[in-house]
Amino acid sequence: TNFGAFDRDKGTFSYWDKVESFTSTNAITQSVSSNFCFALGFDAGGNLRFDVSTNGTSFNGSLVTTATYSTGTWYHIKALYDMQNATAGNRMRLWVNGSEISSFSLDSNPPQTSLFNSTAAIEIGRNADESSAYHDGKIFQPAYFSAVDAPIGQLISGGSPVDVRGVSGLYSLFPTTAASTLEDDYVLPTNWNNNNAAIKSTDVPA
Repeated sequence: TNFGAFDRDKGTFSYWDKVESFTSTNAITQSVSSNFCFALGFDAGGNLRFDVSTNGTSFNGSLVTTATYSTGTWYHIKALYDMQNATAGNRMRLWVNGSEISSFSLDSNPPQTSLFNSTAAIEIGRNADESSAYHDGKIFQPAYFSAVDAPIGQLISGGSPVDVRGVSGLYSLFPTTAASTLEDDYVLPTNWNNNNAAIKSTDVPA
């Protein structure tokens, strides 16, 4: 789907990820041809990676964790971009399972400006710039919060999911009720398209 006019200066991504194999990159991404905007997910080596672009042609802000993660394990991930932050090191931040990450093998700070205003559709579960780079695993409760730093304590509790529908800035959310489908969006007026036969699973984080 197309996120439309989400805030290009500040926003929070939150989701749970259980990777089966690290053969594809980026669980959540918007990067089609010359419309690079952001990419978020595990890379082929099991490192968590977050990239942003301010020019649309390349990622000029990147975080890659020193730590590597395991297949078959549920992880909660929070990513924050705050492009107008005067402190360069605070323009991009990552949390895993409620704890902020401070050790990175790559820590490239973006310039103090807005994300590229891409009109490309955001894709979940595929690297949109590589048509064969699909996410191999399960994703639970992907949510985006526009113009805010959504508090980590409102996104995860004691290692378990929480209801994030009342968190300030909620802009897009896949509902997790039994009656919902993979295409439903709790907030956006237009639902998503299931383009690659993704299916629902009863395996969710406890």
